Amino acid sequence: MSANQIASGTEEAAVNEFGYRQELKRVLCLFAVFSVAFSIISITTGIFLNFGFAITDLGPASIWLCPRFVEMEYGVPAEAVRAAIVGIRRMIDSHHLRVSFPVEVRFTAADDIPLSTASGRYSAYLAVHMYKWQPYEKYFRAVEAVMRDLDGRPHWGKVHYQDADSLGARYPRFHEFLAVRDTVDPRGRFANAYLDRVGSKT
Repeated sequence: MSANQIASGTEEAAVNEFGYRQELKRVLCLFAVFSVAFSIISITTGIFLNFGFAITDLGPASIWLCPRFVEMEYGVPAEAVRAAIVGIRRMIDSHHLRVSFPVEVRFTAADDIPLSTASGRYSAYLAVHMYKWQPYEKYFRAVEAVMRDLDGRPHWGKVHYQDADSLGARYPRFHEFLAVRDTVDPRGRFANAYLDRVGSKT
């Protein structure tokens, strides 16, 4: 008997022994996995959609169910962190502000990135928040005044009121970055109102 005949006989024996039952089992297993996964996705989607509709219908009550806030964060030299916290606390008391968020504090090692808030110094970061439905500018501007006196640098992606002149004094390599920007984007193709304010127009 040739090898091909042996192989053919083995396959035929397997089919005779197991038939299509084994294949059907595999198909049913795959279908079961698909069904469970589809059910989980459908249920999860339904929960989030219904939760979203509930928040919309509840109006102001949604502030407690799904907090959304605006945030300002400043980096100061690490040794100034105590003065920053004390300054914020005194400012809140003197302005009689009602603030429901804590002040967040974190630390970051120094780096050598030109526009990094930790450029050239070990830094402490202090973040303040207000619910987005509440006035925040008075609080944030007062916090910024405290940070300005401590050589604070604002987080680029959060609320701040600095411009190119004030920022240039806080970053030793600020004008080095502007020179690179003007070289690679001389026409200001990637500029916008915010970048014009914080980096001056090209």
